[in-house]
Amino acid sequence: VLDAQNKESIIGATVAIEGTTIGNITGLEGSFVLRNIAKGNHILIVSYIGYTSIRQEIKIDSATQLISLSMHMVQNTNE
Repeated sequence: VLDAQNKESIIGATVAIEGTTIGNITGLEGSFVLRNIAKGNHILIVSYIGYTSIRQEIKIDSATQLISLSMHMVQNTNE
């Protein structure tokens, strides 16, 4: 997960599967791992204070599937 403007990693963003208790936070490189996601279509939500949240549909086909996403968060200007 990166800042859309300066392309720097966003450390500590919350990443979760909507409607479940599956979630994690991004690490030093903006990366994250989510485990035990059921097969099917899901909505991935990424949020961080001061940024507009991202909602991304993902499809899980197998229990061991790896997905690589590049997500760019935009800073909120509503203050």
